[in-house]
Amino acid sequence: MKLSRIALSLLVLVSVFAFPLVGTDVVEAENRHGDPGNAGRVNFVGSDPMTVHWAVDIKPVTTSDRISSSNGRVTLVISGVKSIDCLNNETGKSVWSSPLETPSIITGTPSITDEMGVITCANGFIVAYDLKRGCELFSISTKLDRFSSPIVGENFIFVKAIENNDNSGQILAISPVTGKIVKTVPCCPMFHPPTVGSEKLFVPLETEGRFAALNELTLEPVWKAKIDSEIDFISTRFGRVCVVSSNIVYLFNAENGEFIWKKPIHGCYEISWSPTISAELVFLCSKNAKRVTTLDLETGEIVWEKFLESSTYQPLVDKTRVILTLERCVEVRDQKTGELLWEIPTVGSTVGNATAVSDNMFIATSLSKLVSLKTAGYEIKSSDDMFDLGEVTVAEKYTQSSDILISNCSIQEIDVTFDSKMDWLSVTPENIKMAGGQEVNLLITADLENLDVGEYSSEILINWDHGSLSIPVDVSKIIEPKPVLKPAYFEIDTKEISKTGALNYPLESSLIMIENTGETSGKVNVFSDQDWILLSKKELEIQPGSFGRIGITFIPGLAEHGLNVGRITFKSDTDQVVFIDVEFIRNPRNKESDC
Repeated sequence: MKLSRIALSLLVLVSVFAFPLVGTDVVEAENRHGDPGNAGRVNFVGSDPMTVHWAVDIKPVTTSDRISSSNGRVTLVISGVKSIDCLNNETGKSVWSSPLETPSIITGTPSITDEMGVITCANGFIVAYDLKRGCELFSISTKLDRFSSPIVGENFIFVKAIENNDNSGQILAISPVTGKIVKTVPCCPMFHPPTVGSEKLFVPLETEGRFAALNELTLEPVWKAKIDSEIDFISTRFGRVCVVSSNIVYLFNAENGEFIWKKPIHGCYEISWSPTISAELVFLCSKNAKRVTTLDLETGEIVWEKFLESSTYQPLVDKTRVILTLERCVEVRDQKTGELLWEIPTVGSTVGNATAVSDNMFIATSLSKLVSLKTAGYEIKSSDDMFDLGEVTVAEKYTQSSDILISNCSIQEIDVTFDSKMDWLSVTPENIKMAGGQEVNLLITADLENLDVGEYSSEILINWDHGSLSIPVDVSKIIEPKPVLKPAYFEIDTKEISKTGALNYPLESSLIMIENTGETSGKVNVFSDQDWILLSKKELEIQPGSFGRIGITFIPGLAEHGLNVGRITFKSDTDQVVFIDVEFIRNPRNKESDC
């Protein structure tokens, strides 16, 4: 993919840019719970070509299998081992950044939902963050030795813990509301994350080769099953459970635990990651042997096998493709045939698995960058979806405007051309090389000299290598311009009102005069912020050059003894706002006390 190679090469030279928000609709991520069951599935709709969207500086964590997770709107990324950063998917700008407050380091892949992010740390710490504010929702401190990456299920946050001293393991079920450990489930000390799917938690039991499906809400056993030797990995999806033991793959029915098939994988082959399950295939990946093997989900027979240029991480699958993160590129292959569809060279070596969601792909590299790639076609954005040039008189002949702003939302240079559908509409410039992040105002000219009086429409056409835009433009030709009347404007003769009174003593009303000095009629709404202020009118309409009157009095019985302050607000239908400050002193006397 030539463009992506050029685009990513720029990362060596460019600094980090921040761009305007591009795109309004974000596809909701299928793997919003951090890929339950570690099945490697993604909700990815990206296509070739992809271009560099943004890049931010991070401190890559070379020991992590995955250093970022995304819910389709924001991405959590581990930077170093002591900081978790939340980035806006569209702009790359930081939503928040949180240095780790616990005396520990981050050891697991972050798990993300719509509302929270969860990380696990060394020395027995689990931390959950509010995604919008970045504050800690809760932090759990335990005395356990090691944690797997967290998995957020429908009811609990699940974390697998391993105790080195007695070589035992357990799964912690944590309430996402209270942050309390609700229950623990003993398991064998496998280090990969808990497996969640089909409303069940799949647990490798302490007895070698045995595993169980637990109800995810009650954590009570639904069924149990057994294989021939120690379990290495468990994955689930599409109503199936795939178990790997010593390079033998077993498949079970997720609903009842019924055995379906088993398949030995021969040769110099060590399955390095949890199996990835699609609608028709099981994907097995060997890091050392540099190859990927696919088995038919129904029969267990090998469908295709491909040798790779380098080691790889766990395969990711969308509906039709498999995504492989190699050492210096990301490959996208056809699921059914394994044929290479396109690839993205990454210049620097990759760090952890790519994160693919919506039409974005996030790749960490040894160049200390997290790179966002987006399906090409988004790069150029207009400030206006349509534009009205207004009216042109017979005497004026033409009109022009430079109010349309065009932005390059990528970080690479793009050759952009501008044209129009009609001869009477011209655009300047006609062609420009826009640097990454550059903005340019288009000068639009409508020459209507040879056209009759009437309304006209055309389009501005914007084209670049991988996309296009069209902006409808309207203009009218008239004989004489219509008079523009000055809108209603109100002037009030009083700025403040101050009175003194007492209970049972009548108060004189104050009369406020409001003049409309504009050339059109207008309405005024009047309201006060105190119930002891009485207004004679709440709304009035005043013709141009005329006056309106509002009476104002005070009700002592509703006021406090001593000084009372309030405000009267006048707001017009042209959004003009005027205030009158009010003071009323209620004296502590009445008619009876004066007798």
